[in-house]
Order: sequence, then structure tokens, then C-alpha cells
Amino acid sequence: MPDYTWKIVLIGNKKVGKTSITNRYIKNDFVEEYTSSQEIQYQKKNMTIEGTDKWTQMHIWDTLGQEKFKSLAPIFFRKSVGAFLVYDVTNKDSFLALDSWREQLQNSSDSKIVVMLIGNKVDMAD
Repeated sequence: MPDYTWKIVLIGNKKVGKTSITNRYIKNDFVEEYTSSQEIQYQKKNMTIEGTDKWTQMHIWDTLGQEKFKSLAPIFFRKSVGAFLVYDVTNKDSFLALDSWREQLQNSSDSKIVVMLIGNKVDMAD
């Protein structure tokens, strides 16, 4: 049994790279071709907490960014200890949408949640 279990959610518009970030972190895998996620993806990763003899199991929830699923997102935000707000640096609209995502997160989660902003796709030519 882990000493801690932490739920982390990735939030943002579709096509910002949430699934790629998750797969890279969990599996050290990256796929060039884009495929739209059609379901919430949930993955686990066990980690030792540096400087201690404790370990945690991270539950990483890759949420759907399509507008039609936005109303369901708050269900998946509950009991999260952390959230990554993800945007595509080549898509201004994905950045502007973060206010709405952040507001939904704040209205649906514990006030103690740690939030981090991730600008993704910095490797793109344009």
C-alpha cells in the first residue's frame, strides 16, 4: 500500500497535448500522430518521495478538452491535489480558454489544490 495517493488532473482545450504529456511521463513514450481522446484516460505511477522512505501512487487523469465534454469536467476535478492547466503555445485560443478552465476547477475542487501552467508544443516550428 502506498503511503500517499495523489490525484492529478490535466486540463485544457482539445489538441493541446494533454495525452502526450501523460504518456511521456508514465511510459516515456511519444507518438507524433494526433488522435483525439474520446474518453477520460486514467493512469497510475508509483514514486518514491525524495529524501524519505515513503512512496506515493499518483493517479493522473487526462480529461477531455472538447467543448461538448466541458460540463462533465468538474466531476473529474473532485478530490484532486494538483492540476496542470495545459495550452498549446502555437494556439492563442487555447491560452485564452484557460481562464474558463481555471474557473471550473476552482468551483469544483478543494481550495488547497496546487495548479501549474504548462505551455506545450514549444518544439513546433511555427
